[in-house]
Amino acid sequence: MFNTSRPQRGYKKEGSFMKRLLMPALFAILFSFTACGNNGNSAAPSALPIPAISQQETPTNENATISASEEQTETDTADRLPLVPADFVRRASITAGTSNSFAIDSDGTLWAWGNSNGGIALGDGIHETRLYPVRIMEDVAMVSVQANHALAITIDGTLWAWGSNSAGQLGVDDAPDRQYSPIVVMENVAMAAAGLDYSLVVRNDGSLWAFGANTHGRLGDGTLENRRTPVHIMDNVVYVAAGGADHGGAHSFAILEDGSLWAWGSNANGRLGTDVGDYSPYPVHVMDNVASVAAGYAHSVVLLTDGSLLTWGRSGAQLGLGHIMPVDSPQFVIDNVSAIAAGRAHTMALLNDGSLWTWGSNTNGQLGNGGGGANYPVHIMDDVVEISTRSDHSFAVLSDGSLWGFGFGSLGRIGDGDTEIRRSPVHIMDNIRLP
Repeated sequence: MFNTSRPQRGYKKEGSFMKRLLMPALFAILFSFTACGNNGNSAAPSALPIPAISQQETPTNENATISASEEQTETDTADRLPLVPADFVRRASITAGTSNSFAIDSDGTLWAWGNSNGGIALGDGIHETRLYPVRIMEDVAMVSVQANHALAITIDGTLWAWGSNSAGQLGVDDAPDRQYSPIVVMENVAMAAAGLDYSLVVRNDGSLWAFGANTHGRLGDGTLENRRTPVHIMDNVVYVAAGGADHGGAHSFAILEDGSLWAWGSNANGRLGTDVGDYSPYPVHVMDNVASVAAGYAHSVVLLTDGSLLTWGRSGAQLGLGHIMPVDSPQFVIDNVSAIAAGRAHTMALLNDGSLWTWGSNTNGQLGNGGGGANYPVHIMDDVVEISTRSDHSFAVLSDGSLWGFGFGSLGRIGDGDTEIRRSPVHIMDNIRLP
């Protein structure tokens, strides 16, 4: 288990949101970004205090492993209560993959659509691209998908996986390189996150396990070796995020029960948010008071417990700072936020009032503003309760359970029966399970 004691150091907030809000006109001329479609009130939220960040640490790891069928014994947990209740599974009703998408309806049925070629699989057992949602499995509590594999947790805490197993990302050693229907990986699971060719899994006792590709140490086990079966990383975990890979490799995050954020994997463009060199093969402490985190392809987004949103990483409008310069430490963007999502080169934020705001590249309409890109938050729609994005397409669930999508429609990933780019939200389906 990793040592979670750490020294502290502070950092300063770089400018205000209002100041950045006035800068885009200049940057639009210089870098061809526009902020069309801002239908909402973009008045600046107030800046809030930024927590401290620690120096790099060197925790230890025993590299414990677990088989797909292994159960925890009473002696493993008898001396402490579960960090996550045994009957609790962290719920996520929608997820956007690189070229496909998944949604869970109010009955717990999992639906999928989009690309099912190559190593990618929708999970319906058929090697065929779908332009409309198709039924995959029942009694699903959570789903996560990346470029070529998917993870789903059923309401009994069982983890299922399908898709490519080229690097062991399904967590079942004897699974084929391409698995077209769901197979059981392990039980007693509370949360799972699919990254580029790897997976992160949190069990009910708060232990974090990882498997799959380990380039740049994205698994966090202290090595660079791929793992075809789950390996133990750390404990006391309540939330994880697994990134894609662009301009330097994938990176990973974990939030512990004390609200501390830990990161590992590639640090290209400063995407880990702390100075650890080019990469870290084990978790390093980044900051405290964290409620949620999202790992984009080359940038990172954090939601603090006070509702403020911070970003850092590769240069581009996806940081929402009013410029496109790279940033290697967390910077304040907007507050009153309740949920976040990070795509390849854009970011989504759901505010407490149900309004959806996006910023970043809009090459394929992934902002949903009907216009061009934006290097600061622009208002998209209201009455939103859940959001998701991964690559160049995005989703929003409204309070009435309707699902809306926008962005790159190639291979049917939007799910509206077409393959065209959708620059404004279009209706996909109804009866989505609400958070």
